[in-house]
Amino acid sequence: MEESYDVVILGAGPAGMTAGIYSARYAHKTVVIGEELGGVCAKGGDFENWPGTKKITGLELMEKFKEHVESYNVEILLKKVTDVQQEGGIFVVKMGEEEVRGKAIIISFGTKHRKLEIPGEEKLLGKGVSYCATCDGMFFKGKDVVVVIGGADSAAKAALYLSEIAKEVKIIYRKSDLRSEPIYKERIEKKDNIEVIYETTPVEILGEKGVEAIKVKGKDGKEVEIPTQGVFIEIGAVPCNEILTKLKLDQDEGCYVKAGRGMETNVDGIFVAGDLTDNKLKQVVTAASEGAIAAHSAHEYLQKK
Repeated sequence: MEESYDVVILGAGPAGMTAGIYSARYAHKTVVIGEELGGVCAKGGDFENWPGTKKITGLELMEKFKEHVESYNVEILLKKVTDVQQEGGIFVVKMGEEEVRGKAIIISFGTKHRKLEIPGEEKLLGKGVSYCATCDGMFFKGKDVVVVIGGADSAAKAALYLSEIAKEVKIIYRKSDLRSEPIYKERIEKKDNIEVIYETTPVEILGEKGVEAIKVKGKDGKEVEIPTQGVFIEIGAVPCNEILTKLKLDQDEGCYVKAGRGMETNVDGIFVAGDLTDNKLKQVVTAASEGAIAAHSAHEYLQKK
């Protein structure tokens, strides 16, 4: 496979799919390439802040995006991008042995789950340790205790979801107050089976064939073990990707790509959108808007070529 396109979009989440819609409406031959449909959004449980829809699951929302994109005859390739090279003003995007070429690219890879980097995390991954409550939550149906690490929206949503599955949920957070949206905090406070343990950090996840406990350290420096059958890690995400580095895109200290008002980068013909950009708010609605802006900028770039 060696197709040529006007615009190649890397990432099939809200940003990439929106960019695909707008690029097609500008009459550009466009392809969207992503390892999985929807990315983190598709695994995000219920969304209650997508304008015009009071409540919808991330997977349902991304299926609607997909239907919209395909209505413009935009091809969606669910493949892993392994390399991007620039050859004489053309971008060559490789997917293993396959490749496509594009005059402009929009990168919307999104982010990867941030890890705790503590003993037991890697060893027990898939054996009680998870980074996705909506993916793995049902494996813990009826379990006595599950633990959620984190204090922002993703952690709060995970805890609320798990509270309907497990008997008890404990949130472990290193600060003195949750920083999730107030609506989630209120719901957590009303839940009899959710306990928030503040100013506490995880030290080690314990277990042999599966998670048996988590060792934590309180603000007094003392370490205690909390028995649990599951540990859900929801401490944010990182955008680090060797492809971004190889393309010599300007990135801040957190690996987020520096983007201009038009989502342009320091490299001509490369635009970015979504969670990997250095914009502060990481939401589906902002990712979609950045995808639209990036597509418009790519259109203007192609008109000048």
